[in-house]
Amino acid sequence: MSVVGAGRRVETGAARSAAAFAAGMASLALASCAPAREPPRARPVAVCPPGMVRIPAGIYPVGEGDDDRVGGRVADDGFPGIVPLYQAVVSDDFCIDRYPFPGVAGLLWPDDGLNHASTQVLDAALPAFGRRVCTATELLVASTGGENLRQPYGDEHVPHVCDPFDGDEGPPDVLGAYPECVSPFAVHDFAVRSAWAWQDGQFEAAMLARFGPYDYDAGGDEYVVIGGTARLNTFYDPTNFGFHSHFNHDGCPGCGGSDDGLRVCADPAPPYPAREARWGDLVRDADRRGSLLWLAQEAAFRALRSGHHADP
Repeated sequence: MSVVGAGRRVETGAARSAAAFAAGMASLALASCAPAREPPRARPVAVCPPGMVRIPAGIYPVGEGDDDRVGGRVADDGFPGIVPLYQAVVSDDFCIDRYPFPGVAGLLWPDDGLNHASTQVLDAALPAFGRRVCTATELLVASTGGENLRQPYGDEHVPHVCDPFDGDEGPPDVLGAYPECVSPFAVHDFAVRSAWAWQDGQFEAAMLARFGPYDYDAGGDEYVVIGGTARLNTFYDPTNFGFHSHFNHDGCPGCGGSDDGLRVCADPAPPYPAREARWGDLVRDADRRGSLLWLAQEAAFRALRSGHHADP
C-alpha cells in the first residue's frame, strides 16, 4: 500500500520490502543462468633456483678506492690487475651460486679451468638450464657483500681463512671447507679461487675511465676472471678486486687457469622442475669428471639435443 500526496508517490515500509525482495529474486535468477567466474589465479612467485642466493637490487660501491694500490697493480704490458672503484647499479634482484661449481659444500673443486673460448661456449648453453655466466659487476657485488670489502670477510687479509696453501702446494680442500670464507651476502669461497665473468658495460666503463684502452692479449674482450685467489704472488691484487684473464692457446684450445673456478648466476623466476632436473643431471656428470672444460662442451651438446635454447 502506498500514499499519494503533493504529486509524489511515497512507498510505505511494507511496499519497499516487497519491491526489494522481488528485485533480489530476479537478480538471483539471472545469476544462476550466468556462467560462473573463475577465481583470479595467483601469479607464480619468482624465486632463485636451489643452491643460489638472492642479491637485492641497489646501488653498491665496488672496486679498489686506494689509487696507490690500483696503480701498483698494472703489469709491465699495461694490463691492469685490479678493478678501480665505481658505483654498481643493480637494477633487478639476481641469483648467484652459494658455492662455486659444482655448487655443493663437500664436493671437490674441478681439476681444470676455462679460457675465453670455453667460457663463451658455456655461456651460450646455460640459458637452456635457466642460468648464465655472471657479470663482472654481479661477482663484485656478491663478493664485497654490499660493503665493498677487499676480502670476503673484511678489509684486511687474514692468512688461511680462504687460502690455506697459498695456491702453490696442491688443490684447495673441498668446497665449503673454510666457513669463515664467506661474504656478508652469505656467498662462500670467494678468494679460494677466482671466477670467470662477462664484462658488462658498467665494468668496462670503469676500467676505461681509469686505465684508458689497454691490451687484451691476456684474454678476449668479453670474459674475464674476477676476484681474489689463494695465490698471493701474482701481478693482480689477491682481493675481491683482482682482475685477469686467459688467452686462447693455439696449441691447447681448452687450456685455462686451473686455479680459476666458476659460479653461475640466474634471474629469479617461477620454479621449473624439468629444467632443474636437466641442470642437476649435468652437474652430477661434470662433478664425476672433475672438469669445467667438459662441462662447457657437454652443456652445449645437451642444450642442442634437448632443443631448449632459452628459458620458457
